[in-house]
Amino acid sequence: MVREEHLWSVARYMPTSTGELDSLGLSGSEIRFHGKTLISWSKKRRRCRSRPAGAAAEPDRHAGLPQSL
Repeated sequence: MVREEHLWSVARYMPTSTGELDSLGLSGSEIRFHGKTLISWSKKRRRCRSRPAGAAAEPDRHAGLPQSL
């Protein structure tokens, strides 16, 4: 589990390393268990923000999966 305020910090600052997650105040267990996922989301968001307007988006690899998983 990751604290809500830490999720907001990750969304705002888009860290690219576990060291940056640590500097945002995430706990060791948050980084250990969820750090790679948070960093990958952050990197994906950076790519989306740098894409020119009107460019095609990446296909969603989770499309078609039930939302209740």
